[in-house]
Amino acid sequence: WSSDVCSSDLFDIEDPRFWCMEQLYIYKDIYEPMKKVRPMQAIDVELLSQNNHFEDAIWVTERMGLHKLMKVQCDFSVPLIKQFYATLAFKKDDERTMQWMTGSSPCEASFHQFAEILGYPFEDGHRLHGPQKTDKDVLFDLYDQSGAVGTTTGLLPIYSQLLRFFRATIATSGGNNDALRGALVDLMRHAFECAQDGDETVDFTLDVMDYIFHEIHDAMVSRTTMPYAPYIQRLINNIAVAEDLSQF
Repeated sequence: WSSDVCSSDLFDIEDPRFWCMEQLYIYKDIYEPMKKVRPMQAIDVELLSQNNHFEDAIWVTERMGLHKLMKVQCDFSVPLIKQFYATLAFKKDDERTMQWMTGSSPCEASFHQFAEILGYPFEDGHRLHGPQKTDKDVLFDLYDQSGAVGTTTGLLPIYSQLLRFFRATIATSGGNNDALRGALVDLMRHAFECAQDGDETVDFTLDVMDYIFHEIHDAMVSRTTMPYAPYIQRLINNIAVAEDLSQF
């Protein structure tokens, strides 16, 4: 792994938190100055399901299989999350194995393990990330007459609520909260189709782990944001050695 992610100066570094100087530079130049991780919030779905105002949106998120994820609450260490993204690499295997540093120890976990930690199956459900971006016009039916397609303006109440749920959990915002872009467009369209289909036998379950994988991978490549801090911290808590965690 280290030879794949570090092209030079392998182990020629005094800081034990990194494999090489490249990772240290990435941490110092990119992640250390970042003030925030993407904001997230656990949602009390049982409480909201008793509120008629949210009843329809909660029904949709349940059909999409998101409730376990929406309930996840885990305090996290910002320095550990920054170190995770600065040192993260993926193996080229079917398990989508991740390798990273926590404290001074190398860590490794497959996405199958990550799925088990979050309470989800691995590779099961609808996948929304594709090679081409979906045109925002597919969201036209989610708006009232004053709506500006591709933004939050004019969203019908149920889709405004769903967007808030998605932003707090599976589709966290890395910048402009008013813009709907990338896989969020597909997620909102999938939610619309789910809301419109009253046949309970139709499966709208989302492949949650595939969605998370692509968002983490994109963040690793772009290095502009740090999504899923509570989920990653739960992963770290299950994989890292106690000695490395005790200092954070």
